[in-house]
Amino acid sequence: MKKLIGKDEYHGAKVYNKNGVLIFESDFNLLHNGDILYLASKGEDFSYAAMLDDYELGKTLGVGGFGKVILGKHRETRGEVAIKFSDVGD
Repeated sequence: MKKLIGKDEYHGAKVYNKNGVLIFESDFNLLHNGDILYLASKGEDFSYAAMLDDYELGKTLGVGGFGKVILGKHRETRGEVAIKFSDVGD
């Protein structure tokens, strides 16, 4: 695990699960090995867009009536995934 900021700077930090649900200290015993968590070190609200920071966006794999699919490559593991961007207009 990378150390991103100093221990004293975590005051006010928030932890979310992969669905954006805020995890409280009393919930930590419910977590399992392999659960994906997101740390908002400054206490900011959860943002699905922040997850995209972990990926390099590549070529467009497909376009359809509801959006498009782009190749994503994880910056650390180099694993490739398909990332779907949906149009959520009016």
